[in-house]
Amino acid sequence: LVCVDIADGSNRIPETFYSAAFLADVRASLAPHGVVCHNFHSGKADLDRRLEEACAAYGAAFPGGACRVPSPARRPWNTIVAASPR
Repeated sequence: LVCVDIADGSNRIPETFYSAAFLADVRASLAPHGVVCHNFHSGKADLDRRLEEACAAYGAAFPGGACRVPSPARRPWNTIVAASPR
């Protein structure tokens, strides 16, 4: 299990932390049935845009698929993106 939880002072996830290079390194560090969980802030236009970009990047980097689990909390909220290499 790899957990990623990093944001700047405006709750934005820096693009470096969902880039193809970063996700390749994360994938290489996982066991075949391992999982990465990445916490994203969402609920505002700029945060939602980054979440959509990240979901696409995770989908491309992890052939096992990626999913997102939104928090039922008030806006803005957290959304977890989870992915596995298998």
